[in-house]
Amino acid sequence: MTGRAASPDFIASSVEWGAGIAPTTWSAIATSTTATPQGVLSTLATWDTRSVPDGDYVIRVRLTDRKLGELVYAAAVVVSNSGGTGRTP
Repeated sequence: MTGRAASPDFIASSVEWGAGIAPTTWSAIATSTTATPQGVLSTLATWDTRSVPDGDYVIRVRLTDRKLGELVYAAAVVVSNSGGTGRTP
């Protein structure tokens, strides 16, 4: 996952995954206490999906900022290790 995790009062960031379209539990992929430099895209995490079944997932980036608190960006993804659609009929 390529992106940027930074804010003026950055403390930490994490990349996590959850199963389904509305996950209730999350698993960490990567964490960092180093902000991404302004204007620079970098690899925030690499998720080896071979350890999960095909299907719908959500990837989220959580950033903790000293003044703003927790900021979250999430994106839905479909895992298809078998080469199909990733969905069961």
